[in-house]
Amino acid sequence: MCFTGVTLQIYMAPSKALVQEKLRDWNKKLGPLGINCLEMTGDNEFYNNRAIHDADIILTTPEVYVTNYFDL
Repeated sequence: MCFTGVTLQIYMAPSKALVQEKLRDWNKKLGPLGINCLEMTGDNEFYNNRAIHDADIILTTPEVYVTNYFDL
């Protein structure tokens, strides 16, 4: 079962550490189902448009979401 391209979900956490924790957990649980999670925490200022397009769930912090909102 693969949900790629059906919808994009945004998960916003108050800290980078929580985003990274959820990313590890969700990749382990949702990866086998074909659900692609992407971390956007500001650690990497360059986000590949293809990776964003292919993501089913974007995990981010409020600061990064506001900065990149119109790029999605």
